[in-house]
Amino acid sequence: MSTYIFGYGSLINTASASRALGRQIYAKDIFTAELHSYRRAWSLMEEVYSAHLERQITAVFLGVHVEIGSYLNGILIALRPGEIERLRLREKNYDQVDVSSHIRSQRIDSEMDSVFTFVSAEKNRAPRHKTTDIFVLKEYVGVVSSGCKALGEEFLRGFEMTTDQPSFEMIEGKYTFIDREQAEYV
Repeated sequence: MSTYIFGYGSLINTASASRALGRQIYAKDIFTAELHSYRRAWSLMEEVYSAHLERQITAVFLGVHVEIGSYLNGILIALRPGEIERLRLREKNYDQVDVSSHIRSQRIDSEMDSVFTFVSAEKNRAPRHKTTDIFVLKEYVGVVSSGCKALGEEFLRGFEMTTDQPSFEMIEGKYTFIDREQAEYV
């Protein structure tokens, strides 16, 4: 029996996953999968410092929510002991959810293996309407995009088809998480 994390945002990028897990993740360590009955959207608010705006801002990141009839693509990474705790610190504004019964992948046995993902916590969900005080970070979009591209054009197209478009202004520049402990794993 193995435990996996289903990554659907920046964890798709092997460099980002390596920082999060504290070990080198290679292409051979990840497996594509689909998560059914969920939808990917720009839905999680986090406080970050924007170098471009030179101030603390609210940024929105990818999250998933239950939506019967929907699905999204992502990746699976087998977890080692202690790694789920690292992910909980990194994903502190998400809820950890067992999605084993919603995963479709040739890599796992849904009756033997456990699969977890992180769902945007209700209290940290972004409003669905556009506001002028919440931003999408171009650097984050680049991390996710490069991870998708590394998995091939078909994966990238699947990602684009199963992801809601952001309704918030996109800004340039570097950013850092305000929570220092969380920032260590991002």
